[in-house]
Amino acid sequence: MPANGIMHFLYRTFDSDITGQRAALQFVCAVYHYTDKLGAKFLGLVPYLIPAAVGGLVMTAWDVVMDPIMVAGGHWVWDVNGAYHGIPLQNF
Repeated sequence: MPANGIMHFLYRTFDSDITGQRAALQFVCAVYHYTDKLGAKFLGLVPYLIPAAVGGLVMTAWDVVMDPIMVAGGHWVWDVNGAYHGIPLQNF
């Protein structure tokens, strides 16, 4: 991912979380805040760990969609026949 793509991803992750906390969007979710257990926070609001967690979820979702397409297209072959469209579950 190019550097500007990474910066955009980090900005959107922090922005959405900060907006949710500051605007108290109770119709979307209950009001919340992070404790200090997750470490240092960006602007004192969102732990730096949060974008990493969101990134992991995004990449797993990408894998769930793309792997079956790539296998079906013959772009790669798994050495074992897995439970998810022939893909081993430990891939995710």
